[in-house]
Amino acid sequence: MTIIGMLHHRKDPNDVKKAYTYAAVAKAEGVDFFYFTLGKVNIETEKILGKTYENGKWVEQEFSFPDVIYNASVHISDKNQQIYDHLYEKVPFTSHSIGNKLSVYNRINRAKKFKQYLIPFYELNDVNKFFDMINRYEKLIIKPISGHQGSGIVFIEKNGMNYSMNESEQISSMNKKQLRSFISDKIQEQGYIVQQFISCQMKSGHVYDFRLHVQRNGEGRWVVTSIFPRIGPLGSVVSNMAKGGYSTYLDVFLKAEFDND
Repeated sequence: MTIIGMLHHRKDPNDVKKAYTYAAVAKAEGVDFFYFTLGKVNIETEKILGKTYENGKWVEQEFSFPDVIYNASVHISDKNQQIYDHLYEKVPFTSHSIGNKLSVYNRINRAKKFKQYLIPFYELNDVNKFFDMINRYEKLIIKPISGHQGSGIVFIEKNGMNYSMNESEQISSMNKKQLRSFISDKIQEQGYIVQQFISCQMKSGHVYDFRLHVQRNGEGRWVVTSIFPRIGPLGSVVSNMAKGGYSTYLDVFLKAEFDND
């Protein structure tokens, strides 16, 4: 019987809603399924202490390496990198890292086909370049290159001679000298990008974006498998669910927001 392992960074599958969904579908298809984290992998014995769903609860059990791994983990620590690499060599993964924000942007830019849709975006490494951008666009957003779930995002807006900043929902005002000092510190930390901020709000004032998932089908062609809106809390500049956002059905959202269009 085929065995599927779901790799995730969260220890408890009860905290990962789709884990139960996958377990239920696997059972209906006659496939064995278990959930695991890298910390439960023994590369010497090639055994995994995973969790399988039985009789309404997750039960811990030892498994051999699965036939395939659904890679749902978004963060791999330096400590676990060796374990991840070993699994990657031994077992087929259904998904693969496409790189950080900067490498993905550069790849799309080089490919040219979708270049026209790219929002102006640069690595944060020059204070003067930052001020050139904020003078041109007035609203900018700073993000960690390797960040996820909306963490570390800073929104900055020019208001005359001063600037307002929203960092972790904490709003502050500063002058140019103070902002220059803040940006210089970010440059010293390294690992940030700066991007033009484009406001995308619902009638209610909530920010939103669209998450689009693509996968290869049985013929090896890329196809869109789902599109869903993500809606942020009122007053937030991010729509990530980890920051209090939520998702809804595409048709429901479009009808509510653009019914007359």
